[in-house]
Amino acid sequence: MKLIVSDIYEFENPSDKVISQYLSNFSDPQNDSFAILEIDDYTYIQCCLVDSKLFTLEYQDGSVDEHFQAVDDITLDLTIKAFIDYKNRSVDWSIFGQWKKIPI
Repeated sequence: MKLIVSDIYEFENPSDKVISQYLSNFSDPQNDSFAILEIDDYTYIQCCLVDSKLFTLEYQDGSVDEHFQAVDDITLDLTIKAFIDYKNRSVDWSIFGQWKKIPI
């Protein structure tokens, strides 16, 4: 599993602490504040800071035909939880609200 942060940093098998630290450091939505935690090129979770306190959350499950976005933006704490749960393969997508399939 690999964490990619703003196309600047990459971490193989990141710890919960690394995930929390780097997501918490996002502060400017205009400055490429995004992260991807990938299992492979087609299976990942990603987020993007949309304002100083909210993130857009998306995931893809093995195919571009299975790409979803949370309907509502979520807090930093929920974004960190989503990434850590995904890393531990224990994510419950329903706690992050409704999802919509989006074309890629």
